[in-house]
Amino acid sequence: MGASESSLAAYSLRSETVDPVLEKVKSLRITSPILTTPPTDGSLTDILVRRPSSSSSQVAVNPKVFLELLSVYRDWQEEKAQTICKKQEDIEYKIEVADALATSPKFKPLSFPNEDCFTTFSRSLGSLKKG
Repeated sequence: MGASESSLAAYSLRSETVDPVLEKVKSLRITSPILTTPPTDGSLTDILVRRPSSSSSQVAVNPKVFLELLSVYRDWQEEKAQTICKKQEDIEYKIEVADALATSPKFKPLSFPNEDCFTTFSRSLGSLKKG
């Protein structure tokens, strides 16, 4: 065996597509917390002897962070709505094609007793592919 025959060649294939999850992780950034508490506990004694009070009086919502959270949610909703609309358009197109095939005199489906319309339709499509 020669040197060229015994050497191993290593090939690495790179994926041309970008992982969407990785892109979302890369786009994450640190923001300030949504809920903020006033700095009432200044010493260990303050922490140990503080009285429990209603949490609503101690917690305030950061309006900038809340607005950004709503903005992200709105963007997510719009993206989902576009996906649903695209799927709905695809289904409507398929229904129109099936309706056109069913009403066309050239492609009348054969009717078989005791079969539903989907089985009859698939049989007629199979006969179109053969012919």
